[in-house]
Amino acid sequence: MGGGASVPDGAAGVHLVADRMSEAIGRITATTIESIVDELPSYRRVPAHDLERSIAQNLKTALAALESGRVAAERDFLAAAAVVPARVEEGVSIEDVIRAYRMSISVIENEFVTVATGLALPASVVLAGHRILWAVSDRYTASIVAAFRQADLSKAVREHQRRMDFVGDVIAGTVDEPTLRLRATSLGLDPAATYHPVRIRVLDDGDAESMQYELRNPQVVSGLVVPHGADAFGLVSHAPRSMTVPSVVALGPAATLADMPAASEVADRVFDSAWVHRRPGVYQFVDLTWRTVVRWDDVGVALARRYIDPCVAHGEFGQILLDTVRAYLEDDRRSIPTARKLSIHPNTLRYRIQRFEQIASCSLDATATIVELAWLFEAVAWRTGSPDSEESREQP
Repeated sequence: MGGGASVPDGAAGVHLVADRMSEAIGRITATTIESIVDELPSYRRVPAHDLERSIAQNLKTALAALESGRVAAERDFLAAAAVVPARVEEGVSIEDVIRAYRMSISVIENEFVTVATGLALPASVVLAGHRILWAVSDRYTASIVAAFRQADLSKAVREHQRRMDFVGDVIAGTVDEPTLRLRATSLGLDPAATYHPVRIRVLDDGDAESMQYELRNPQVVSGLVVPHGADAFGLVSHAPRSMTVPSVVALGPAATLADMPAASEVADRVFDSAWVHRRPGVYQFVDLTWRTVVRWDDVGVALARRYIDPCVAHGEFGQILLDTVRAYLEDDRRSIPTARKLSIHPNTLRYRIQRFEQIASCSLDATATIVELAWLFEAVAWRTGSPDSEESREQP
């Protein structure tokens, strides 16, 4: 038997290596930082002192596990994972955060092997150290991923609110021009360009999530559109293209950011009038013109007394007459297409028109009658289908 000192193994050997590594924290930290910055360009945006503090924390966590022989509980990794929000703000991806940590663990493992070999420790010590460090890596990676998801969600919520606030301020005209230009530029808009205010709402058979996904596609939308439930608001350089989700899209006239309040009022009127009929499509003022000023008001009530009340007195037949006249006007008073739409003979159509004229004491050849009935039917549609009606509030 030799008289030399015994070689520690197992937990004692691992503890000895950890003690020696603790004396070289500064050097190991510097080596790790150099490797990460060289391999991961995104980390070059991270302040040097922040990165040094983070790497040193990782090293201390690993050494504590080596010295104690056990991996800390997940809650003990919260301090290390606390750097994630800062990395998110600095534009570092989750993939790079995990790669950086694994590079850090790799440097620690290499140092562990070097020290253990220099102390002539048995392979069992190296294996025990590897197991502890891999367990540390797994626990830390899980904490990083959870923290990153939370930080990414928080950032997305803040960004969404920032975009929504900007659109709201532009539409309301509450921002001075210098601030307006700065905020527009920060959101990727050209402050000197003109944009169309846009309002979008998904129809009953549409899907709000699918609409929101489509609006993130630059081939569909060029500009800034902010989803809000089944609605979306924003500023676009042209009408949304190729939307597959059934939606009502209302576009105001092109205007500068400073002139957006007036243009937005037009978009609101276009949307209100388009939503009444629940027909998918892209609408501008030229598509709806006079309909954008129709509401259910005293005029509508007076016209209803003039044309609807006499028909109501005839019960179900009176309602058939009203439906027939509405379809007749929608088809520009063309008998054959209207009869085909209603699945009736043209002679039956002519009879119904004549009976309506007799009951309502009017002539559908008179311009005034045509205007009044068109206005009335639009006002009735507004009463039941406008964005402010009870029926509409049940819509998404």
